Amino acid sequence: GASRGPPTCFRCGRAREEHPDGRYCGAGGSGEGGAGVGEDGAGNAFSRFNREIVQCPNAVSILDLYSERRGQFDFVNAVTALHRVAKSGEGRGLRSDARLRNLVEDVREAVGDEGLRKKPRHIANASWALARLALLDMTFLSFVCAEVLLSVAAFEPHSISSTAWAMATAAIEHGPLLAVLATMSISRIGEFDTRGLSNVVWAFATLRVTDRPLLAALAAQATLDVALFDEQALSTTLWSFAKLGYHDAAFVDGFTKQALGRISSLHPQGLSNVVWSLAKLQVRHAELFRAAASQCLARLPELQVQHTTNTVWAFVKVQYVDEAFMKAIANHSMSFIDRCAPQNLGNLIWSFAKIALQEGPLMAAISVTAVAKMSACGHQEIGNIAWACATLALRDEPLFAAVAAESIATAGQFNVQGVANTMWAFAKLSITNDGFVEAMSAQALPKISTWDPQALSNIVWSDATLNIVNEPLLTAVSVQATRTISQFATQNLSNTIWAYATLKVVDFSGASPADDMYDGGVPEHAPLTQEEVAGFPVEEVVEALSTQGFRCTEIERSGTAHAAAADDAHALAADHFGIGPLVEGSGVLVVADGRYLACTRRIGERGLSEGTDLRMRDVVAGSEEPLDVSGFAGLVEKHRCFRVARA
Repeated sequence: GASRGPPTCFRCGRAREEHPDGRYCGAGGSGEGGAGVGEDGAGNAFSRFNREIVQCPNAVSILDLYSERRGQFDFVNAVTALHRVAKSGEGRGLRSDARLRNLVEDVREAVGDEGLRKKPRHIANASWALARLALLDMTFLSFVCAEVLLSVAAFEPHSISSTAWAMATAAIEHGPLLAVLATMSISRIGEFDTRGLSNVVWAFATLRVTDRPLLAALAAQATLDVALFDEQALSTTLWSFAKLGYHDAAFVDGFTKQALGRISSLHPQGLSNVVWSLAKLQVRHAELFRAAASQCLARLPELQVQHTTNTVWAFVKVQYVDEAFMKAIANHSMSFIDRCAPQNLGNLIWSFAKIALQEGPLMAAISVTAVAKMSACGHQEIGNIAWACATLALRDEPLFAAVAAESIATAGQFNVQGVANTMWAFAKLSITNDGFVEAMSAQALPKISTWDPQALSNIVWSDATLNIVNEPLLTAVSVQATRTISQFATQNLSNTIWAYATLKVVDFSGASPADDMYDGGVPEHAPLTQEEVAGFPVEEVVEALSTQGFRCTEIERSGTAHAAAADDAHALAADHFGIGPLVEGSGVLVVADGRYLACTRRIGERGLSEGTDLRMRDVVAGSEEPLDVSGFAGLVEKHRCFRVARA
């Protein structure tokens, strides 16, 4: 807006240097921070202005008054005017009004001027008003921080909570100011009312700032005062602690009991907040979820998009699944599916997929909406939608074409889980798209050293299922899998074993682009010991392979040294591999001293012969080498082995 030049005195309009001792007029009066009507002497002009401001019927009339009397307004008058404009429903629509811009400029200059003393509540009110008008910025908050540090003892709980609320509303994280507010809150925690407690924890949760000493103090005080919280503050406070993942048993128990006792008084937003919070904190309170389900069914038409998606997510997360309730939610969702934001859409279909609820009309509507809004989806929403469709066996080619196109365009934004889940979905439904696979693989390779076992397993399983051999990626996965082998669950390990055995990649001896990910090249790794894989029973590995469509038959050991004679060794090898055509993914799995060895064959014109017809791959370490029939016979005579073939 138009500038007034250097800051001037609110009372006389002169610059500060024109005043005696460089101080503004009115030391000790309203200009020094007086708090409004009547506080600095009945009947003075500044109190009268405040009364006039409060009596103005709307924001425009306040700005009219300010424009006429601008030179006569003191700091308190300006803050009062700004606060009333922000509080009205017209405020944001007037942000381009020159009068409002001048009013904001006056307040900013006054707060930033160290020569003008201000009371904390006026600073807090100014912050609150600017946040409501979406005009708060880091510079103003730096001024506020300086003022707070000058008058820490004077900042009462209401000013603390209002300032914190303003920062969160404006989505501005001013670290030093937050730290000061946290310290002040702890020191005066017993003086906060329930609304103040709720606002402070809401602000920190919204900004995703975890200050554990502050949260401990807030939880303790809120637990003491829990009966005094109104329904909105009750649900908001519980949501805030859950958002930060802070679980205080006494607090959660007290707030859950209060919520259950007032369940019929909670608005849909509050009801949604309560069940979402408990699910986030992994609290399955059966009585409360049962009561919440009953309330939702009774008030179904009132549940809006966000309420519905958060509620169904919460019920699924704690595994409290009532079929009638879920079907009612699914039917209700049809009324707003076209208005769902991508996040709501992803959460909704994810929830129904987790409980295998496949409502045809709803799934079709979700698909159409997802295609229309795909360009607005982030990597998490894309991954959730693709994963859910694959889980429900919904092979929707138009939808997956849209998923592929958006994934290729935004591959750089995908995180580990997004890449792994989306790749898994395409493989699960046997949908091939070369451009998609190339984009996802290129995104995965530079970051493979950060991947967890689940993601590693998913990506190699996906490649194997789609019969894609990407040697640099497989090399990198082998290195990372070896590093993290002790963290692999049985299912992850068996899927990884199956993938490498299926792909039968034979050349990992040369350097690959994956080598460049690690300083000094790919490091040497100590051989895996039986202790490292002792947690993976062979029977579970075999069972997991069977879920991938493979028949595993354990081969009995004869107890004789077949390797002693070449003819016997050839006979044993032929017997173990079986007679018949070579089938992709078939072979013999040998469990040898904590190692999983996938033995595969190549058949020439003369059938199985000596030399390089047999290959042995350590599917965890990634190494592979030729194997002659005598060596194979020696392995199978000493260790458990299974014939693996397509079912």
